[in-house]
Formats: sequence, C-alpha cells, structure tokens
Amino acid sequence: MGAVAASLVLVLIVASCGSGDSSGGDAGAREQSWVAQRIVETPDGRTSFVHLVDSPGTGALDLSSAREVPGNGRLYLLDGTAYIGNPEALTVVRTRPGDLTLVDDSERLSFADTGLTFLPSFAVWVSSEEAFLLDGSGTTGYSWNPSAMTLGREIDLGEIRKGGLEPNIETAVVRDGLLFFLVQQANALSLDVFEGLQVGVIDLESGLLSDVLEDVRCIGSRSAMALAEDQTIYIQADNYGAARQLNPDAPPTCILRIAPNETHFDPSWKIDLPDLLDGRDASSLIYAGGGIAFVSAIYEERITIDFEDDPLGFFNQPAARWWVIDLEARTGTEVAGLPFHSIAGGNGAVSDGRVFLFTPNNRFEGTSEVWEVDLASPAAAPTERYNTTGAIPVLGRVRDAR
Repeated sequence: MGAVAASLVLVLIVASCGSGDSSGGDAGAREQSWVAQRIVETPDGRTSFVHLVDSPGTGALDLSSAREVPGNGRLYLLDGTAYIGNPEALTVVRTRPGDLTLVDDSERLSFADTGLTFLPSFAVWVSSEEAFLLDGSGTTGYSWNPSAMTLGREIDLGEIRKGGLEPNIETAVVRDGLLFFLVQQANALSLDVFEGLQVGVIDLESGLLSDVLEDVRCIGSRSAMALAEDQTIYIQADNYGAARQLNPDAPPTCILRIAPNETHFDPSWKIDLPDLLDGRDASSLIYAGGGIAFVSAIYEERITIDFEDDPLGFFNQPAARWWVIDLEARTGTEVAGLPFHSIAGGNGAVSDGRVFLFTPNNRFEGTSEVWEVDLASPAAAPTERYNTTGAIPVLGRVRDAR
C-alpha cells in the first residue's frame, strides 16, 4: 500500500508555479460583485484568469474582461475581499471591484524574505488584522495584516514532520482561538506515506504549534476539512477518492469529526462513505450547512487505469458525480441532472448563503460548468450558472474595498 499511496500523494502535492498580475479597468464601485478564478492548461503551460461578474447568472464567462495571471495564480477570498497572489514573486496584492475587472487597491506585500518556499493555494482568515499562509514543505507559517498589508509573525511548524516524510498542508479552519490545519505526508524518494490523518493545531494567542493530532482509521492521502455552524469540524479522508482504485485493500473513504469544545478526533464517530453512496468512494467534501454536505462520488465502472504507463492518469477521466449527504441521518442521494466530471476536478463553493458545484470534464484541459443548488431540494437538478473552458477552483462574492 505504501508505494501506491505515495505515488498518488506525490502527484497531488506537486506545487504549480508561475504567476504574475496586472491591473486595469476603471475604479467604479459596486455594492456586490462576484469573482471566479479559471485555470486553463495548454501545450504551452498553465494560465489563470480572474473574472469579475455580477451575481451569478447564466451563460459563458466573459473572457474579454478577465484578469490574466500566468501559471496557477492564487486567488484568496477573505471576508469579502479578493487578494491575488504571484507564486513566482511571492507577493500578494489586495484588490477591489472596478467597472470591468479587479483593480489593485494596495502595494504588493512581499513574502520573499520570509521562510515560505511558495505561496500556498489557500489563505486562512482570522480577523481584519490577521490572516495566515501555511507552507508544509518549508514547515513554516506567516501571518499578515490584510487591512494594512503588512507582515506579521512567523509560526514554526517543524513538529509536523514525520521521519523522512515531507508534509503538505491542505486546508485549515479557525475555531475557539485555535487554527486547525490538515497535513499529508509523503517521501518522493522512498515512495512512503503516512497512512492516516494528521491535523496540526496552532494557538493563535501564543503563535505556537500547540498539538499535532493523528488518526489512522482512514488513509489520509489528500483530505478536506469544513467547519459547521455548530462548530463541529468535519474531516474527509482521501479527497480524490482514488486510493482504493489502485489498492482495494486500502481503508474506505470516510468522514471524521472534531466535536465542539474538543481538540481531538471523536473516536466514536465515523462515516464510511461507501455506506451512503451505493458502495462508492468519494472526494471533495463541500459543507452546505444544516448538516448537509456534497461529495464527489467515484463511478468505478467508468474508470480505465493504465497500470504500466500512467497509473494515475484516470484522475482526469469523467468518472465522478455529485451526491448530497445528510451527516446526521447518514443518508446519501445522487444529485439529479448533472454530467459526470473528472475525478481530480470535482470542486465547489459556498458563498453568501449559496452553494455551487463545478463539473469540469477534463480538469484544466477541458470545459466546465458551474451549477447552483437549491438547498430547499438539494438532490433536485441544479441550475446551470456558467460554462467555460478550463476549470474553476474559486468562486465567491466580493465587496467594494472598505
């Protein structure tokens, strides 16, 4: 299992590089706008585009007004404000909605002289005066002030290392003065992997890594984390749901939790996703509220695996479909009317009380649709909002800069 799981992990943790940014458009104020990030893969490389749109409607994204960011440019949505990151220069700039596109609203904040080895794909919002970027490969984190655009404190994450494994930080949530972040561990040389879930805990008052939690009931691979309104933290193991495609003896994909007022995994609570999904594994936990979540279920009968030449190539195959699950009732239902999407491309967003599911047919090299779910009938056919080339990793509401 170790070599197969590690091969899977190593593909997932390869950091995309290359980004720049530009500004344009007039500084017209809008009370409410939305932004979508689109990533396109071509033979010449990968390019990101940031689109400023009105409240999600229908039709193709307007490509003419997009802000182009070479490579996997970072788009951080923090408290209604969009920040664009340049991974090559290790800079972040705050933006505001203009007439046609996002306009730079501040000088670029540079992380070049810090211990960060790259800009992570996500930023963690704590308050108007503090956000975090967490770098697993460098085992360090840095806070920054999103309002003043100044650097803050450094966080030593060295204790998350396990022997010769290299950690990669997936995502994080903040609760009760603590920052919980997910870690996956692999070694590119030995093809070894930590076959479990690991969560680091940062005490925000002291700025210290206060604990490292581990649970081996599910293989970690790549994982997802969500904070519910009752302050339960849900953690889904194996976010691409692929480990068992390569090794049937691997544990099933599952969801664990950290209960409110607790700082450890709940040993009495676990959902094995195949029990809810007609025997299917799943990935991409999207928590919608009220105990309702969406997962990307893997349809094994649609997968073709080339074990010799490209054992992980099936990630881009359209072999997944969205299901809605009730975490309290422990039931699952396929969402009606959606196309199959690529296993690695299943993604979604919850913003301004609205839930969106994305269905790329070949991740960055194909086309995608964005669908809005009616939470009154979450299993009913959603409404298509956008279609475009490439994949959409980020969609959310932004406000004019305050």
